[in-house]
Formats: sequence, structure tokens, C-alpha cells
Amino acid sequence: MDKIISLMITAVMTVTSCSFKGENPLDGKRIAFIGDSISYGTNWQGGYGKLIGEQYNMNVTNVSKGGATLADNVHWSENSDGYRPYITDMLDNLDGDYEYIIAEGGLNDFWGHSELGEITDGFSGDFDENTMTGGMEKMFFEIRNDFPNSKVGFVITHDPFTYDAEGNFESYYERIKEVCDKWDVSYLDLYAKNNSDTGVNVRDDDMRKLYFGTESKPDGDGTHPNELGYQAIYVEPMIPWLKSL
Repeated sequence: MDKIISLMITAVMTVTSCSFKGENPLDGKRIAFIGDSISYGTNWQGGYGKLIGEQYNMNVTNVSKGGATLADNVHWSENSDGYRPYITDMLDNLDGDYEYIIAEGGLNDFWGHSELGEITDGFSGDFDENTMTGGMEKMFFEIRNDFPNSKVGFVITHDPFTYDAEGNFESYYERIKEVCDKWDVSYLDLYAKNNSDTGVNVRDDDMRKLYFGTESKPDGDGTHPNELGYQAIYVEPMIPWLKSL
């Protein structure tokens, strides 16, 4: 019980400490988020985008969708005829100019066994969108062409530890970084920071309950944060990163 109380106090301090002091360079800026359920906010609707908008007075557009993948034409499951949302298609739902466009994804590609694919040599737009690599390249290609004045970033999610899947997520993780490097897109690596900078380990039962637990799922799933989880794992490291773009 003492451990849980200590974690709750720390979480509350984390939330309150995020209120901006001094000049706010993000004030009034338009920011768009595209991605999967973590970006959308399955356990706390609006996710990290909502918190960033509220705390830093940003104008937020979030068109993320649960289950979305970086690759196109990924089935929901082996026995499903339906396809998961394709993150690049979400760009069609953005209108006007944005100072920031932030993408996130990759876990559903791993769990859905998306083909990894190969990085192309050029930037022409001839990409195999049925692979995760080709889908990412197509996404950055469209952003570069349709939103040339936007600052672009990619969020690599925390390690949820909770799903068994064939294969090794490390290959997807490394490829995401390689594609970002090719397209000169800054990425926030929360997969690496998960147990170091944020200090949140979803293998710890108390932490998982505190940062991911909801009324309907008090134990938390380790993947979809609640409000405190979004604040501690995402918002805190995202703010200095956004300012650096």
C-alpha cells in the first residue's frame, strides 16, 4: 500500500509540474496527430495530444484511429476480411497548415505481422505500401509534398511488454529509426526511454495499475495509458522534444 501511495503522489506531482512557466513557444501553434490507439487515446480519449493542447495552449487536431498500421492492407486478424486503418490515409483528413505533424505507430504492424519491407534508394514516391517500411516512406513523402512548412516528428511508443507475437519487435524498432533517419525526421524514442527516463515499468504490477488502470480494467493492459500514464510516459518527454523540432 505504501508503494502505491508513493507512486500516486509522484504521478500527481508529475501532472502539476507540467504547467508552463515563462514564455511558451508552443502557444497557439497548430499540431496534428496521426497514429494508432495510443495516439488516439483508447483509455483516455484524446491521449497525449489532448493534454498537450490543454497544458500548452496548442490547437490540436487528432485523426488517429485504434488498430492502425504503418503498412497498408493489414488484416485485423488471420480470420478477418477487414483491414486495419492505414496511417498514411489519415493525412487526407487534415486541412490547412500545421506548424507540427506528429506521427506514431508500429506496434500494430508487429502484432499484425506486417511485412517489414526494404528502404528505397530515392525519394520519388515509388514505395511498396503493403510493407511497414514502404508505408512509412509514403507517409513522409506525402507530408513533405502536401505540408512542406510543417515540422514533422515520429513518436516510437513505450514498450508494452504485454503481447506475445511471432518474430522480434527489435527489427521493426530499428527499421522505424532507419526510415526516420533517411527522411530526416526527428523521432522521440520512448521504447528506449521506457525504463530509464520515464521510470515506468509495466512489468511492475503497481505501476501498471496506476498508469494504465481504468474503472473497467483496473489492472491495466500495459499498452493503453490512462491520464496519469499519458502525462508521465508521453507528455513529459514530448514537450522538450517538440520545442526542439
